[in-house]
Amino acid sequence: MFFRERYGAGKLDFPLFGTGAADKQDVVDLRTSQDFSWAYLASTEATFITDSFARDLMGKMGQQTTRGYFYHLFINGQYWGLYNTEERVNQSYAAAYLGGRRRITTW
Repeated sequence: MFFRERYGAGKLDFPLFGTGAADKQDVVDLRTSQDFSWAYLASTEATFITDSFARDLMGKMGQQTTRGYFYHLFINGQYWGLYNTEERVNQSYAAAYLGGRRRITTW
């Protein structure tokens, strides 16, 4: 999900990823599990948490990592399944967590 000024607010001004995370986001990834999920060839070995576990573990060890959460997604009352939001590593992410300025690009 991209937040651009030409369509409204240029950033999501909400602490979506909780304490210690950037309060404003200009892009948020909304992901669904494909491999190792129930939807992949009717797998009985669904492992939705491997990416999240690895990111959380890196963060607990003091390393820079993205944050994310799982959600049951409903759009207009229609259930779409289990989804995951995650911070996207880009120029804004680097500026928010590592300092510096975000370079403005247009596309």
